Amino acid sequence: MVTIDQAINCIKQQNSTYLFSPVAFDLGSIWIFPTNAEDEADEAPLAVDKSSGKVFAFFPPDYSHETLQHMKEVNISIFLDKQQ
Repeated sequence: MVTIDQAINCIKQQNSTYLFSPVAFDLGSIWIFPTNAEDEADEAPLAVDKSSGKVFAFFPPDYSHETLQHMKEVNISIFLDKQQ
């Protein structure tokens, strides 16, 4: 199981300039990391599969409304601060 700290590292390995929002989302089997970029409407949030560590672009229409309602908000500021 990929922890949130490990997931952040997975994203940084693939995209070292990704601007993380201080809030991520736990969707059960994946972590979702919105960007804090000014042009965020043009960039899909990145997600990490908890079982494999695979990084991919999160596309909400791929998930049911019911699934998205179970998403939990997670403050990741402490993880971002300790990695800088």
